[in-house]
Amino acid sequence: MTRIATTLLVTTALALAPARALPADPAPGAEATVDTQSVVAEIQAAEARANEEPETGLPALAALLDDVASRGVAVAGAPDVRKSRILAYLTLARGYLALGDERRAEEAMHEAIRLAAPDEPPADIFGPTLAEFYAQRRAYLESKGPHAIEVRCGIPCVVYVDERLVPDGRVDGLLAGAHRLHVRPASSVTGGATPPADSILDMTILLDDDHREVVVPYAPPGLAAPARDEPAEEAPPKKRMLPVWAEGLGIGLGAAGVATGATLLALDGKCAGSDKDPATCPELYEFTAAGAATVAVGGALLVTSIVLLAVDAARTRSARKRKAGRRMSFGPGSLRVAF
Repeated sequence: MTRIATTLLVTTALALAPARALPADPAPGAEATVDTQSVVAEIQAAEARANEEPETGLPALAALLDDVASRGVAVAGAPDVRKSRILAYLTLARGYLALGDERRAEEAMHEAIRLAAPDEPPADIFGPTLAEFYAQRRAYLESKGPHAIEVRCGIPCVVYVDERLVPDGRVDGLLAGAHRLHVRPASSVTGGATPPADSILDMTILLDDDHREVVVPYAPPGLAAPARDEPAEEAPPKKRMLPVWAEGLGIGLGAAGVATGATLLALDGKCAGSDKDPATCPELYEFTAAGAATVAVGGALLVTSIVLLAVDAARTRSARKRKAGRRMSFGPGSLRVAF
């Protein structure tokens, strides 16, 4: 029967990868030319022997089924081979029941159920005894609740569970028991070539009450995608020294102050009355200090406001350039724009 190994998390030679990658390869059987008919013939011949000589034929059939499962998803997952395997496991279950070996009968029936999922194996064609046994075993497995296997790929990968393609790397609703997991790099990673042996993951996962959801990280070191350079964290943009309206108001007030001071200085020393002769004028304007002070204050406000407006405008242009630079990055032969 299938060897069972309990595995919670693969950590040796595989690095944790946060992203889940979609497979880009076809279903098993379409990626290579496989002589599945000869495999089907092997299984059928072993079945016939198991029916004729149960004591020696049943162990031989069980060993052959283990061997077929180890030949890879292109063979074991081919539709005609899968159908023959399901029927062969039902033959095993019936034979072991006849020999009184209920434990092996249960193992064979569970394998038939897992292989046929999400459909049901045709146990009824083997007679009412096996049909009833199937119903009991299925009820038992369903009582354990649904389980899940999720593969998190750091590179584009192809995932199979029980020789069945899992398009998004996760399969839910699995029944309890042993499930075969096969993961390999997608052809887009290997360029269509045969992937390196150390990049292919073949393992058996036991789902039970303690392991209802198993997560397997997959990122072969030799094929791991290069990490994306994350932009350095930038300091938050500096705030404006003053709002635009305040800087504009300052420029206006400063200009008005300069103009007012210049007017006062122009009136300084002039007669306050109608007499135009300063020598006979009873009262002269004295705006020297006020005019000079007003020009100085207005000029300082004008210059300061202009400088502040120029500095804030330069900061705004610099921030826009940095933002545009973050949105656009150049790659070999392409321009990528992120929004």
